[in-house]
Amino acid sequence: MIGTIFRIRYELIEQIDDGPLFSGYKARDRVAGREVCVRVLKRPFADEPGFVERLRDVVKRSSVIQHPGLERLIDLDDHEGTPFLVSELPAGLPLEERIRKLAPFSPAVAVGLAMTIGQALDAVHGAGMVHGDLSGRNINLTPDGKTKLALTGLWETYSASRTAGAAVLPGMAPYLAPEITGGEMPTPASDVYALGVILFELLAGRRPYSGDTSVSVALKHATAPVPSVRAFNPGVPAVLDEIVRKALAKNPADRYPNAKALMADLRAVQDALRFGKSLAWPIKDSGEEPSPVAPSVIQTADPEVKPAPLRNPKTRDREVNDSVPKWLLALVYIAVCALVILVSGWVYWNFTKPKLVRVPNIVGLSLTDAQKQLESAGLRLKVGRRLSSEKQPADEVLATQPPSGAEKRVGGDVLVDVSTGSRFVDVPDLRGRTLDEAKAMLANVNLQMDENVRKARNRNIQEGRIITQVPDPRSKVERSTRIRVTISGREEDRAERPPTEGDLGTYSFHLRFTVPDAEEPIRIKIIMTDGKGSKTIFDEDRSAGEQVEIEEEGAGPEATFRIFFDGELVNQVTKRADEE
Repeated sequence: MIGTIFRIRYELIEQIDDGPLFSGYKARDRVAGREVCVRVLKRPFADEPGFVERLRDVVKRSSVIQHPGLERLIDLDDHEGTPFLVSELPAGLPLEERIRKLAPFSPAVAVGLAMTIGQALDAVHGAGMVHGDLSGRNINLTPDGKTKLALTGLWETYSASRTAGAAVLPGMAPYLAPEITGGEMPTPASDVYALGVILFELLAGRRPYSGDTSVSVALKHATAPVPSVRAFNPGVPAVLDEIVRKALAKNPADRYPNAKALMADLRAVQDALRFGKSLAWPIKDSGEEPSPVAPSVIQTADPEVKPAPLRNPKTRDREVNDSVPKWLLALVYIAVCALVILVSGWVYWNFTKPKLVRVPNIVGLSLTDAQKQLESAGLRLKVGRRLSSEKQPADEVLATQPPSGAEKRVGGDVLVDVSTGSRFVDVPDLRGRTLDEAKAMLANVNLQMDENVRKARNRNIQEGRIITQVPDPRSKVERSTRIRVTISGREEDRAERPPTEGDLGTYSFHLRFTVPDAEEPIRIKIIMTDGKGSKTIFDEDRSAGEQVEIEEEGAGPEATFRIFFDGELVNQVTKRADEE
């Protein structure tokens, strides 16, 4: 869909996300002169009126919440039957990607990130809403270290669809509070639970629960005991570990009731880390001996362990046979050292070099899906050639180097050839449209309008609207082809009137080509488009190797020839009369 212009306003530039419900694109808003995010609703969800209306209501209510930590929703619109959501363009990378690459983070950094997420959640809770789908994939980490929450309140739409809940469950399961799995509705306390999972990830570099299926993960959230972050990262302060435990409490009554309550404890930890203070748990009622927030780096000596006596340096007794020359001993010593270095290097190389993995078969997949497949195998995708294809749609993988099944080191590059789609497109029906509307429709399919627009009187067509076009509507032409149009209008003075078809003159055109190899004769059809319009000038069966040669007269000095093999457009040639 790259290059598509939605509602004659939003030009899709680059795909940035592909989720279960939406395909996300970076787009240029031609009216406002800015870049935005356009999320195109996938099918079958786009064909469910109840789901779309519920989504429209959520967007309307969410758009009034103003906070720098929330992605601003702008509008829900429709383009030729396809609903799409317009929002602020997210900056940076998804938080789950940063966690996968950099976690575990230091306690100070983890607490700081959790605070920025909590502040945005507090704005959502203060507006009487619940985020409901908080996860690392719906949070972006901006280049300045801030976070932005996306798709606030979208959970409210899932019940209006037959399949949306099942589609999003795999992504939601690792963050679902136990009461949600039990059938209750999301609340501010369930948002706190999801934030507790994220804080656990930031500190431990992994989620608190894992499983083979989304159902098994949800079951562990409901029944398994809350693990300690310190079991995976001993550098986490004991008080911070208790905060995570409280955020992940099974019973909502034992949990922080909302983001504001959680932030109060996180802020106390943040201040203690910053100024070197000590805290006890519970933070607000410290009746026990304070435990240090930051782990001590000074260890007291064990009284039972006695230090090893210092070796008294003495000259070693050299019991070397005087009959062995010193230079020979030196050579032997150098040879042994070299052998040790060589063996050590060989062992290091063979035990530390990346392991071999097989290249998965990604031919036929979209570029996004292919990248995910390679990343799961530990490989990187690198785009090589971009080739036109009459069978594969745009952004689909045509071939890989090395091929599927070949072995490649983890972290290596796989070069892919990507389809740019067909060279040919269907000409839209421009009749009855204004020139501006027609130009937008042509640009949408990479066609152009001829600058020489003709006028003709027509009682049935409103003035300024298109009467006829060349080539005809729904005919196939090559991208970038110029479409000539005639609009309704009053005739100008004879001196200023554009030339009519009779004024174009008659020119001779020569076309010649050889029929390619084929087992059966090919039905060859050639349509010529000149100043008068389109007409078929050749329609015969020809065998492989035969030469087709045509001399044809046309109106105007330029003509376009479209060549069809067995009904399929295979080539388009534009010729001028003064060319050979």
